Amino acid sequence: MKTTRCIAVVLALMGALVACQRKQEVSVPAAASSASSVSSASSAAGQTAGPIIAPHPSLPTPSDDARQLGATLAAQGADNVAACVTCHGPAGEGNAATGFPRVAGQSYVYLLHELDSYADESRTHPVMTAIAKAMSTAQREAGAAYYASLDPSPGTGASSSGTFVATTAAQRGRPAAGDRGRLLASVGDESRQLQACANCHGPDGIGAGVAFPYLASQHATYLSSTLNAWRNGTRHNDPSGQMPSIAQALPDQDIQALANYYARLPSPPRRDADLAARTASVDAALARSGPASGHQ
Repeated sequence: MKTTRCIAVVLALMGALVACQRKQEVSVPAAASSASSVSSASSAAGQTAGPIIAPHPSLPTPSDDARQLGATLAAQGADNVAACVTCHGPAGEGNAATGFPRVAGQSYVYLLHELDSYADESRTHPVMTAIAKAMSTAQREAGAAYYASLDPSPGTGASSSGTFVATTAAQRGRPAAGDRGRLLASVGDESRQLQACANCHGPDGIGAGVAFPYLASQHATYLSSTLNAWRNGTRHNDPSGQMPSIAQALPDQDIQALANYYARLPSPPRRDADLAARTASVDAALARSGPASGHQ
């Protein structure tokens, strides 16, 4: 499997180079079909929108066994691997205060790519790098499979302090039409040659396909920190070079405006709807495992 992924990354890099040489128009995913998003995004800076993740045609559909293993890792951890719930919460909702991202409902391919990136240090983090390195390939696949199967809605969950909290789209609210973050997300900035975020991340940050993660309802602390990581080079796992280029063109105030904009948006619908009916065994495994035991 490692050989196949290496080949896939090389192919993606080659594709990105060819795309840059041809100076193609910005490509807007089919998901970004709302008139306001597409028309404005199309007129933004003509950067080529390329995949930030190499295609994984050989990756099998995650099995129930993999999701069950992932549920156990999430709740209990394993040798030298901390329980995921310690930082990402009991429902994968993350932690806004500490900047740990919402991972529930992101695509399997995206989540696996990020775990593999922490393991090979093409993306670094004081906590996640050590955890991913300690995980086996099967464990990284299982963790990605489990969190991809969860509902991305923040709904209700326990905060890091254990207090039961509820967050709704109405409470977050939508920004005014003149909001700088919304402008950058839906139109971009021609003066800085910045394409609209919607070109790859979909209208209202709902994500697109398996390669582009959803940003809607993601914590502002995480979004600003990861944009800064793209900008300063501590995250360099984008074969197309799109994200480093974009982040380097964003001043601090624009990074914060984008982070605040996406954090206020309602969470996206479940993209892998068929998984909803296939998680009963995972739920049962979590129930049997009892309370999270933290580091083990």
